[in-house]
Amino acid sequence: MASGNTGNILETSTPNWLEYGLVFQTLAGQNTVILKMVNNGSGGCGNDLAIDDIEFKTCGDLTTVEDTSNNNSNIVCGLLTPYADTLTAIPDNSVFSTHFYQWQESTNGNTWTDITGETNQTIAISGVVSTMYYRSKVSESIITLNNSQCNTLSDVYQVTVDPIVPPTFIQVPAICSGDTLVALSTTSNESITGTWSPALNNTTTTTYTFTPDTGQCATSQMMTITVNPITASTFTQVSAICNGDTLSALPTTSNEGITGVWNPALDNTTTTTYTFTPDAGQCAASQTMTITVNPITASTFNQVSSICSGDSLLALPTTSNEGITGTWSPALDNTITTTYTFTPDAGQCAGSQMMTITVNPITTPTFTQVSAICNGDALATLPTTSNEGITGTWTPALDNTTTTTYTFTSGIGQCALNQTMTITVNPIGTPTFNQIPAICSGDTLSALPTTSNEGITGMWSPALDNTITTTYIFTPDPQFCPSQVSLTIDVFENPIFSLQNEYFLCFDLNAAIVSPITIDTGLNTTMYNFTWLLNGVIIAGANHGTYIPITGGNYEVIVQNLSTMCSKMVSTLVTVLTEPNFEADVTTDAFTKNQTIEITTISIGDFEYQLDAASWQDEPIFNNVSIGEHIVTVRDKRGCIESSRTVFIIGYPKYFTPNGDGYNETWNIVGPTSPINSLASAEIYIYNRYGKLLKQINPTGEGWNGVYNGVKMSSDDYWFIVEYNEPNSGERKEFKAHFALKR
Repeated sequence: MASGNTGNILETSTPNWLEYGLVFQTLAGQNTVILKMVNNGSGGCGNDLAIDDIEFKTCGDLTTVEDTSNNNSNIVCGLLTPYADTLTAIPDNSVFSTHFYQWQESTNGNTWTDITGETNQTIAISGVVSTMYYRSKVSESIITLNNSQCNTLSDVYQVTVDPIVPPTFIQVPAICSGDTLVALSTTSNESITGTWSPALNNTTTTTYTFTPDTGQCATSQMMTITVNPITASTFTQVSAICNGDTLSALPTTSNEGITGVWNPALDNTTTTTYTFTPDAGQCAASQTMTITVNPITASTFNQVSSICSGDSLLALPTTSNEGITGTWSPALDNTITTTYTFTPDAGQCAGSQMMTITVNPITTPTFTQVSAICNGDALATLPTTSNEGITGTWTPALDNTTTTTYTFTSGIGQCALNQTMTITVNPIGTPTFNQIPAICSGDTLSALPTTSNEGITGMWSPALDNTITTTYIFTPDPQFCPSQVSLTIDVFENPIFSLQNEYFLCFDLNAAIVSPITIDTGLNTTMYNFTWLLNGVIIAGANHGTYIPITGGNYEVIVQNLSTMCSKMVSTLVTVLTEPNFEADVTTDAFTKNQTIEITTISIGDFEYQLDAASWQDEPIFNNVSIGEHIVTVRDKRGCIESSRTVFIIGYPKYFTPNGDGYNETWNIVGPTSPINSLASAEIYIYNRYGKLLKQINPTGEGWNGVYNGVKMSSDDYWFIVEYNEPNSGERKEFKAHFALKR
């Protein structure tokens, strides 16, 4: 019936579905078909492709619909309805050999209805007043025309009826006669274009008509523009004022009710012409008004001289030097400086005036007090001007032999009172104090008395010092006239010596002292007494400058100077250290490549560790230790004796040289022989590189000398197997390795 070929389908990196198909036509009475697909490719590993969604569906002619103007659709203005035309279905004859038609119509393009009797290739449509859709069902047989599985649908022909649009415009506001009138827009708010008539007129109210351009499906429109006449603005004249008088705001509404604004701003200091500008939209004319401002005449008066508080004050004149009358305020006051204001009587265009009358207060003169003096000391002349600048004289004459009160009398016209000052003249005397006994350095020293045996007060200097002999000076207070006196306080020095903060007393593992120590003050018994204490308890018989401790603890020594009886106590700590007690073990199995020795200390201390003669270290572990015997040493970082242990690393030599020079003549496993030979039960088997057994030896024997059946073996690598009991666990193990024979 039909066949087709996809051609090569190229592989893709991700799955990709592709559609392929062909067109065929069934024969009369045929209701089944067989679809056969053949993979022409050579195939490969797994599926080459996947097939899905095999679908059979109707295939007919492609049919277009045209009107009498060969258009596939039409747009009609509502003004031209009802609309009529003839539509024709035009198949492309690609499938069907005969054609049968059934026309359909729809108001929305989704729901379709058959048009009764319209089964021809053409259809005449008429009476269309709104948007409509038309199409035709097409089939090769009239029997299958209404079978959706056997027919096809033509393209849709759409008649679009545009609504009639009334154009709208923004209303032009009313204008005043003669105002500029902007040309009307020739495009409406709906983008409809057209023309206006008649011509614009800015002198009278007129109605204008808008006529749309052809082909826009729009109606005409009208607009009336109001033109208002101009009205004059009138106001009541403002009377003349004096410079500075209050000037009320001008009315913003004219006698005719026209609103607006005045400018410039009101000025109550000069004659000004103001212009009234009506607010917009009132069709009113502007107006002017001149307001007269008369100048102010200054009022002057003769200044009243200053007075002293309480003096008589005459009434101020009520007529100025210019003849301006008025009144003064406030009422006169002869006790305080006051500013008075002259207010002119009304109607004189005269300015007010002020006058300040100074009233000087009565001042009490003050002076810096003259300090007390001693009998016969020089006495400076008293100042004749007070701290406030008041001048005057003092009486009586100065006297430096007795306490006297002097009187200051101020000069005339200074508004000041008299003043007095008493100058004290002190008699001469000498202060005495009781001697302070000597003390030891650091003893409590009571404050020195600030009043002498005669009742003279004063101060001592320098500050008290209970650590050194010092001479102190007593200075009497200013009201006393004696001279300074001194007082020496003896401070005896305490014994001078020191001890170490800590001593270390070393014991071996048998509790015997290894290194005795001596605590020494460095002082002797001819000049000092000694008392030793251990943990706060006096040690009987310990009365010398040195002491040899036999146990640890907190030791104290009290040293007393035999001549001054001053003493000092110093303490020290004796710490007991013991010989290190420890265990050193090989923590890795025998024959391990990297052997490790680990030290466990049993005694308490701050230890460091050494392997053989290497450097001391803080860590108790030694890694990568070579085979054979090693000495491990432990010591306390603070001193005392060291302690050592012997440790053996089991292993084997990597080569031997049986050449008769006496060195490395035989080969055997390296292991300790005392106190217990841990390899006594071991068996060693030696092989050549081909696996031939050459020798069986025991670690306790002499080893292999490199001879097999009386023949010296050549230089080469040889292999061995050792069966042994693991020293750490007792487990029976086997170890394999190789060594070199060198000649």
